[in-house]
Amino acid sequence: MDKDFEKWLKQDELFEYYNANPEQKADIYKDYQREKEHIELKNIDEWVKWMCNNPELAEKHYPILMRGLKDRIQNAPTFQTANIIQNLPEHFTTWKNE
Repeated sequence: MDKDFEKWLKQDELFEYYNANPEQKADIYKDYQREKEHIELKNIDEWVKWMCNNPELAEKHYPILMRGLKDRIQNAPTFQTANIIQNLPEHFTTWKNE
């Protein structure tokens, strides 16, 4: 296992799942390769636009990432989600200057 892949698994808390589910290893590795190839910082804006405009394709090509996003959004308290949405515009200038 290459070190970048192992780091990616640990970052997304998939390391134990990956080792415990051999039938899922190929799909998880494909997700890693796709993310590494397409979701680089230089491509993130286009990728997010693509994901929002093509949710079915995003779920097909990035099932683990999309499942994680959906779970996080669906399980977050409504007020917390509303607060994040409300505060996003304030952070654009901060992120732009970083």
